[in-house]
Amino acid sequence: MTIALKRLGRYDLIRQLATGGMAEIYLAAARGVEGCDKLVVIKRMLPTLAVDAEYVSMFLDEARLIAQLSHSNIVQFHDVEARDGEYFIVMELLRGGDVLQLLKATIARPRLFPLDAALVIVLGLCAALHYAHEKNGSDGKPLGIVHRDISPANVFVTFAGGVKLLDFGVARAEGRSAKTRFGVIKGKLSYSSPEQARGEVVDRRSDIFSLSTLLWELTTQIKLFRGANDYEVLQSVLDRDAPRPSDVHPDYPRELERIVMKGLRRDPRERYQTAQELQIDLEQFALDHKVSISPRAAANLVADLLSKDSSAFRLVQPPAGGGDDPVTVAQPYVSRAGIDDSPTPVRIVRPLRRSVRWRARLAVATALVLCAASLALWRRKDGRDPTTAPRVTIAEPRRAIEVTFVGPPAPPPIDKIASPVRAAVKPKRRVTARPAPTASNNKPATSVDPATTPNEEDDNAPLPP
Repeated sequence: MTIALKRLGRYDLIRQLATGGMAEIYLAAARGVEGCDKLVVIKRMLPTLAVDAEYVSMFLDEARLIAQLSHSNIVQFHDVEARDGEYFIVMELLRGGDVLQLLKATIARPRLFPLDAALVIVLGLCAALHYAHEKNGSDGKPLGIVHRDISPANVFVTFAGGVKLLDFGVARAEGRSAKTRFGVIKGKLSYSSPEQARGEVVDRRSDIFSLSTLLWELTTQIKLFRGANDYEVLQSVLDRDAPRPSDVHPDYPRELERIVMKGLRRDPRERYQTAQELQIDLEQFALDHKVSISPRAAANLVADLLSKDSSAFRLVQPPAGGGDDPVTVAQPYVSRAGIDDSPTPVRIVRPLRRSVRWRARLAVATALVLCAASLALWRRKDGRDPTTAPRVTIAEPRRAIEVTFVGPPAPPPIDKIASPVRAAVKPKRRVTARPAPTASNNKPATSVDPATTPNEEDDNAPLPP
């Protein structure tokens, strides 16, 4: 979009990004000299509320507060202006996505939220909160800042792996003209501490409870405090102790569980007293378990989940002469004052190893069903009814078959010494010469003994019957 919607001082509003109960968010271009333009985000107070002194006071309190904060893990403040009865805050433009978008994207895969990326995000928040909690004013006195709205939607992760804390609209600080009345709950119920849910005056330990709630959810991907309505969520925060992460995932690291559960103690005196204490324990855990806490872990997660084909973020065309690439614009800059802060449901996702196990079981079951269907089709094709039990038929024993050989009758019995006569083969007649008779036996010289050589006959002699 090259045509500005409206011009506010030296800022051209390019596109509306979001709107809430108190302000509107715009992508804008800060016009400089000789084309030195810069894309920024403008948070403009709604014109209908700009005439209300109480809302104007709240809006300017937020501007004065973030103007005093300068930290790499807190969204950068540029300017605040009032022109023609309109109040607006100018902040840096962030490219990436908030943690709520990242959680939804991992659940949609489904996949587990990487532990290294979760630690990078929480460690960045620890640094930002400790800086804000320890911040002194221009007079040297502590500002006493309590964010009171630590939630996935207010934590932004850039494509470079940077972690940014957003939205100090309901933050508590000394010197604010708008004071929270006793019994009024600020922030989201599902991320509130027990003392915050009771409407009491809170300190930095309330933010530590909210941050520990976020860490619990990032490492388990389960909503910690939930209910069908705000009342049930409130009762869950007030009356129910947080379950151990190992009850959800048996392989959850024990040392990390100890850290998370200490931050979720109901009694503020038993929690971490500063965000820096929590940061030190998490860094030691990462060192002992060799978990990388480089910003590259968060950068890889954002690049993987929020690609150009993803609908989790929107691309905005820069204005003419801006000289910048299409950028990703986040939408959590809107103040939560007056906005419905009902908790966003988070689906329960099984661990990856259980998911693989169930996929394997599903594959085996599918294979068995296909085999059964193939067997049924084969039986039906073979003429058998697959719905009935197979019938066993006992075959009758076969009768012996009598075989009669037709041929010449068997020869008469012969002497055992003689060679047997083979069937259907004409025996070869042999004539054996006998020695000449002697005077002792008085037999002719050419006589043949038929008893001892029954087959020694002339070749022309007929075969025996």
